[in-house]
Amino acid sequence: MAHQDIRIGWIGLGEMGLGMAINLQNYLSSHSQHLTVWNRSPGKTDGIEAQGAVVAKSIEEIATNNNVIFTSLSNDAAVEAVYDQLFAVASKTQEPIIFVEVSTIHPTVAAKNAEKLAAFPQHVYLQCPVFGRPPAAHAAQLLWVTSGNAEAIQKLNP
Repeated sequence: MAHQDIRIGWIGLGEMGLGMAINLQNYLSSHSQHLTVWNRSPGKTDGIEAQGAVVAKSIEEIATNNNVIFTSLSNDAAVEAVYDQLFAVASKTQEPIIFVEVSTIHPTVAAKNAEKLAAFPQHVYLQCPVFGRPPAAHAAQLLWVTSGNAEAIQKLNP
């Protein structure tokens, strides 16, 4: 997947997610691309939309129109609910999707996601905990630790 072929979606615009998503949108717009975002609370999308991001109407729209999907969600239950929807769409598509989970979640939730997605070998699940507080997210100063498929990780390097 060449960089120009990457279409990135972002789910979760809380304190951490919004900062990361804004920085990614700024990077993408400098390369004539855009980020597609979705959030459970629609009003949280206004600021990033003003910066050029496209707001999806649903999780299904994110999963259908993007081949890289970042998730930054508030807790295990939110991660499980969102990934159930993402995997339902992914089960119907042959185009490879790289899922990048950056939420702070219990390791068993991450393992369950990886196990569920293993049924669809065209897709990849990366666990990517981030270290830092919301001000660090907004300042693009987080430490990212990514684990999973090395080839998929390399595709995401700028």
